[in-house]
Amino acid sequence: MQTSPLTPTLRRSLAPALLALALMPLALTAQADQHGKHGGERSNKAEQMQERMQERRAELYQRAGISESKQAQLNKAREQHFNAMREVREEHQARIQTILSDEERQSLESTMREMREEFHEGRGQQGQKGHGQGNQGQGHGNQSQARGNSPQNAQ
Repeated sequence: MQTSPLTPTLRRSLAPALLALALMPLALTAQADQHGKHGGERSNKAEQMQERMQERRAELYQRAGISESKQAQLNKAREQHFNAMREVREEHQARIQTILSDEERQSLESTMREMREEFHEGRGQQGQKGHGQGNQGQGHGNQSQARGNSPQNAQ
């Protein structure tokens, strides 16, 4: 049986993406564990961030003209969603712990970290390639200025 020349190419290009997607929940769990290691410092920052996000949502709702009763309903729905997602993450973490040994989990986490670093290094190089080609007004070239990170703001 003869395969098309496209098949090996597709495998090489899709395999890392599929692996990354399959491992993403584990990566999120590993990050959550790291956040827990810093104790009160992290939880205080998390509380501050939650307060800022709550203030932003309140401002958003006010600007959009959403009534207070609907704001309360939206906040309740968001909280329920957050809790459901947390439960799913915890269940998934428990399943992974039953599947993999501690050694395998550590190996997987370090490999994911390496792959993430490689990915980010590759993205940084891609960004540098297109930066000096006169296309700042198109596509991604102007994103840093749109976020307020223009060279004038850096000074």
